[in-house]
Amino acid sequence: MNEPGQEAACLAFYRENLEGDIISALAKAAGIPLRNAMDLYYGSALSGQVETGKHGIDNLSAQYLAADLLENESGARQPVEGKRSTD
Repeated sequence: MNEPGQEAACLAFYRENLEGDIISALAKAAGIPLRNAMDLYYGSALSGQVETGKHGIDNLSAQYLAADLLENESGARQPVEGKRSTD
């Protein structure tokens, strides 16, 4: 039998790990430092959606969510210091 609050604690832990995985996937996919990927993630609508579990978004893979953020969120492809935008 689950202890009270155990399920909520497990879900919070899972979401925190998912956020870290998304940030790592962003850094790799965009070729940017982790610090920049963290700023990008926490400045996006995606971070709020993951935090609340809106639309079951926390059930998708970190790689899919990172790619979706880069493709669909305006301002997500900002030039990184030392790199030029090719758009």
